[in-house]
Amino acid sequence: MTLLVVAPQLNSTSPRNDTILVTWSPVNHTVLYTLCIIKEGSNSRLKLNTSDPFMTFDDLEPGTTYCIKGMAWDLEGRPGDDLTVCQITRPLSPEAIEVFLTQTRSGGLAVYWQMVHGADVYLARTSTGQNCSASERFCMISPLSCGQNHSVTVTAENSAGTSNPSDPEEFITFPCPVEQIWVDEHQAGSCWVSWTEMPLVEYYIAFVKRDDGSEERCNTTDTTCHFYCMCGYTYLITMFTYNQAGSSPPGDVFNYTTIPCCPEDVTIALVSTETLEIMWSSVRGAELYETTAEEIDDVIHCKDTAPVCALSDLRCNTQYSVVVTPCSEIRGCNRTCKPHTHETADM
Repeated sequence: MTLLVVAPQLNSTSPRNDTILVTWSPVNHTVLYTLCIIKEGSNSRLKLNTSDPFMTFDDLEPGTTYCIKGMAWDLEGRPGDDLTVCQITRPLSPEAIEVFLTQTRSGGLAVYWQMVHGADVYLARTSTGQNCSASERFCMISPLSCGQNHSVTVTAENSAGTSNPSDPEEFITFPCPVEQIWVDEHQAGSCWVSWTEMPLVEYYIAFVKRDDGSEERCNTTDTTCHFYCMCGYTYLITMFTYNQAGSSPPGDVFNYTTIPCCPEDVTIALVSTETLEIMWSSVRGAELYETTAEEIDDVIHCKDTAPVCALSDLRCNTQYSVVVTPCSEIRGCNRTCKPHTHETADM
């Protein structure tokens, strides 16, 4: 009785998407091996002979299953038992990568691709190492940091391994809010709001809202904007930054309070030979009024929250320069108010 040589124990891998490598341990009493490969779903086959314990099949279709049957020939030229293994090739790299930033609070990146034959799962990875995976044609990466320039690649995977990465798709994230805001009031009523320049910003929008509800808006590529700032108001300034990805979240609200307004209707009455009574209407932004009467180097002060002040013990028959100065805790006193003159009576 003649014993047949045993079948080679085939091991298969797909090192590339168009290649299958088959290896086996040498079989005793064998001079030749025959391998036959057939694509799944096809009737065409390729048969090759070798004396080596390995065989490489090239020019195959990516993401496609092939079955390989192997047998050994003994020293007398008789075929032995055969063994069949099936192996899928690695998938192609995904193409047509598209990215879309989502306008969520944490910021997210939707990555889309064209599905490839034979892939079981897809992995999208950013240049910072963030990733997501899916068996369909898109996945979401979240959260994203603001003000960054990245790229994303997609790979396809199956049981044979991973494809080469796709061509990188560049994207930028939404810009960060401005970090610092300040206001300069070079002259009364004319203010400039300025802020720190932020990376990857195409333009800025500043919303300047007065505490009576009125609002100004400034759209600029610069880092400063002008706005009219009347006395006695608080202005709430909110900044947004913009680029092609969208808008930043709002930054911290910056408060700017202008100096209190000067009283315009100051009246001075002589109530006695040595006493002047000064009255005026309350003005915006004033929490306290400081009244002074000057005559050469002599200054007399009167401080009160009420819009009235009596200056007594003045010299008779003397002209005094009276100034009403409004003050607030936030901005201090407005020292630009004009004086009003009045003379005390004779004895």
